[in-house]
Amino acid sequence: MKKPSRYVPLPNEIFSLGLTPGEISVYSYLLFCASRKSNQCWPSYNSIGKAVHMSVNKLTKLTSRDLQKLYKDLTTHGRVRPSKKGNEGLSSTTARSVHLMLHAALERAVKERLILRNPTDDCIAPKVRKVEMNILKPEDTAFILAHVVMTYLKNDTR
Repeated sequence: MKKPSRYVPLPNEIFSLGLTPGEISVYSYLLFCASRKSNQCWPSYNSIGKAVHMSVNKLTKLTSRDLQKLYKDLTTHGRVRPSKKGNEGLSSTTARSVHLMLHAALERAVKERLILRNPTDDCIAPKVRKVEMNILKPEDTAFILAHVVMTYLKNDTR
């Protein structure tokens, strides 16, 4: 078995920083690539991703069309199990909440200069559908109230 020609020592403190295994892998790879003299390295995101077997960041490729498709998929097939009414999709309120959360997160990415513009700005946010509430008729309310009172009186053990 051939011995590696170069070892990369890691500082012990790296394990007390709360880094994920992926972050430790990237750090280790950057140490491996660094020049011994200048202690600098300039690998591309693609080469880092290939070396540590991680996907390349797709954030810059995200479009408003992708988000519109996501919102449609959520409202048509977003549930793990169908609801009691047989719906497979999530409510329009939930889809709108996802849009608002993505908008805030991507706005932060713009401020941190990870992306140039926020793709949610060009999206049509899902509209919240108003559902009319079914309320009881006064005679139904009286019947239920009378039933509750009778049940309470029967079970009263005073």
